[in-house]
Amino acid sequence: MEKIRKRSFISSLKEDDVVDDYFFVKSKFESRGKTGKPYISLIISDSSGEMDARIWDNVEILGMNFEEGNFVKLKGEVRLHQGKFQIAVTSIEKVGVPINCIELKDFFRTSRRNFEEMREEFFKIIDSINDDGLKKLLNSIFRNNSIWQRFSYYPAAKTIHHACIHGLIEHTISVGNIVKFLSRSYPAIDKEIAITGALLHDIGKIYELEITNPDVYTLKGKLLGHLIQGVILLEKKAAEIKDFPQKKLLLLEHIILSHHGSKEAGSPVEPQTIEALLVHLADYVDSSLNNVYEIIDEGKESGIPWNYSRFYSRAFYTETNEKKEISQGNIPPDGLEELKKLKEKLEGKE
Repeated sequence: MEKIRKRSFISSLKEDDVVDDYFFVKSKFESRGKTGKPYISLIISDSSGEMDARIWDNVEILGMNFEEGNFVKLKGEVRLHQGKFQIAVTSIEKVGVPINCIELKDFFRTSRRNFEEMREEFFKIIDSINDDGLKKLLNSIFRNNSIWQRFSYYPAAKTIHHACIHGLIEHTISVGNIVKFLSRSYPAIDKEIAITGALLHDIGKIYELEITNPDVYTLKGKLLGHLIQGVILLEKKAAEIKDFPQKKLLLLEHIILSHHGSKEAGSPVEPQTIEALLVHLADYVDSSLNNVYEIIDEGKESGIPWNYSRFYSRAFYTETNEKKEISQGNIPPDGLEELKKLKEKLEGKE
């Protein structure tokens, strides 16, 4: 069966466009207008972004056709409402096919990085571990097909950072590389434990979100969270390795449980080893920079010099690090002369 794919994307929609396409329902909320008439407010999305939608008529009948978190076939018209585009829905129904029959990359953003390159880089980090027990532990986890499919596909989060397909592996590689780099400057750090902990710090997220819908939390995800589930998985895999050192297991468990940095941020314990502190800081740096990168990128695409972040409660300047091609059109005359002199010197003409 051919996979369900979109024909057009939200980012291309404009006022008065007639819509007849597939979308993902991010939220569904029933309400009433000023006259008491019921309506349904939706946020629908695809890989290009999201848009508000409203069901004004046949509310009861259409509302029974789908739920929040469903893929839907939607018909309607794009209207301008209070300065924003909104779809007035005339028909909507749940897509009744298995998840593997839907081209998910049409509905969820995908990491900018090439997946095969990330896969190669990730296993190179594992191969750099010298401790046989730790390397065996990492391979037993990440070379498990079921675990790898989830880990390599899932986003790192729903919204804040790396919220895209392959986002979890992208984030984990970055944290691993930051830890590996900084460990060189601090001899007191057990580099092997720190890097292993970096690669495992978010492993519980593979059980936090639905495999069929990486925008919805599982029951375990809601009740236990990814820190506890990460420790459960770690203990299970370590128990399968004969004579795995219990102290190293404890140090890794501490890294997972403390990597949010504080109880207020969701960790049951705060970092109490230098390795745990390093992983926490690396996680914070990468997630923060990725979040701001998205804000800046969004601002550049919209052509605005300042873009506001609700998460940081401030705007970020978007016109930094301008990339310009080096050509005669944008190099000043004295710069061209310097380049010519350098070229002649390298060619032995001077």
